[in-house]
Amino acid sequence: ERIHTEQQLRETNANLVATRADLQESFRDLEQAHGELRSTQSQLVEAAKMETVGRLAAGVAHEVKNPLMTLSLGVDYFLNRDTDDGDEAVLVQDMKEAVRRATKIINILLDYARPRPLQRVLSNLNTLIEDSLTLVRQQLNKGHVTVRCELAERLPAVRLDRSRIEHVLVNLLSNAQQAMPAGGTLTIRTAASGPIRNGTGGPGFVTVEIEDTGDGIAPEHLEKIFEPFFTTKPAGQGTGLGLSIVRKIMETHGGSIQLHNREAGGIRAVLKFNLNEKEQL
Repeated sequence: ERIHTEQQLRETNANLVATRADLQESFRDLEQAHGELRSTQSQLVEAAKMETVGRLAAGVAHEVKNPLMTLSLGVDYFLNRDTDDGDEAVLVQDMKEAVRRATKIINILLDYARPRPLQRVLSNLNTLIEDSLTLVRQQLNKGHVTVRCELAERLPAVRLDRSRIEHVLVNLLSNAQQAMPAGGTLTIRTAASGPIRNGTGGPGFVTVEIEDTGDGIAPEHLEKIFEPFFTTKPAGQGTGLGLSIVRKIMETHGGSIQLHNREAGGIRAVLKFNLNEKEQL
């Protein structure tokens, strides 16, 4: 009986060793699969961003064309002037402002398009909203969309990756414009809540609300809008990755996104960014 028990123990130990080896191999496979999945996810984010950059390029080119026209007129003036009429200082100032505007627009687009690792820094969401509006301004104007900004003053800084949150904002702004093919009103609000403001004593948060006056989302689609490759757009007009990537970016930042149908019509998108105690002062 003792010999039989020892034999069973040896067999059990051998099985445990083999099982451990199998588990180690499975763990290595899981690590490799996880790395490949993260790499694929990063590639999808960059692909979606490049798709957006392609759509924005024409509008940005139009925005840059106006200040370049100012520069062209100024150069023609200096080349053709015969007398000193005292307007040179004003014209030179206009040309400098045109250069500043064109440079800012180009830099915003380049910063948006540039691939980079996650880099979270304290940033003002109001500024990011203004930069994102610069990228989609021509798209909104062409779609006869009126923009209303209700941005809170002295908004606390949020630790975030500027490029990725710009991607979130541009995606939501573009979606809002596309939801209003006959034109409408786009409203953007920011607000803050925290111990200083509501006396809760806990960490606060900053919210961004983006509302449109379109037709909204069909109730049967509301639960699917964040699923990868789900889209209600016609074939060839969207990959269905936009909102799923937006939600992933927000989760990466420890935040959240919610979409609701408004009673008055249209969609309200709510972004929530959590603050720690050091960032809300």
